[in-house]
Amino acid sequence: MSEFSIGQVARASGMNEATFRGYLHRGYWRIMTHKGDAKSQSEGMQANISMASALGFAVAAEFVRRGAKPSDAFHVAMGWFAHSAMGQRRPAELFDQTKYGDTYLALLTSPDGTPTGRIFAAVCDDPLSEVFGPRGSQSPYAAILLRLNPIVEHAARQLAGGM
Repeated sequence: MSEFSIGQVARASGMNEATFRGYLHRGYWRIMTHKGDAKSQSEGMQANISMASALGFAVAAEFVRRGAKPSDAFHVAMGWFAHSAMGQRRPAELFDQTKYGDTYLALLTSPDGTPTGRIFAAVCDDPLSEVFGPRGSQSPYAAILLRLNPIVEHAARQLAGGM
């Protein structure tokens, strides 16, 4: 199993390492305690980060670049993508593109401001009905929608390169 440092994950996520560490220090992000992730006791800022969490951080970073709060981005990226499965999709993996289409993850904000997510695959160019639900439903007011395929593939290539 591959493990990565904070610096490697920050670079693969397209982030400055100081910003990444700042999010950890402020409690917006945390090193997950799932299989493969081990937070060091020395200063609490060294880590061995699993591939699943590293890809989750890359997705969270993209949400932040699109205007999401870091804590909301972390919650949705880790909870809906990196460390959860759905049907034929295992944690931190994309849906089978040939069968289901591209993988999308939406960060949604409810009327009371609570963040949540929705992950799905779509072949269509306009997956908005998948995000907001059918017309007339009690749907969220706002969303940031990401197509995960290029984000995850780029981060995985960067991490596989040994940085």
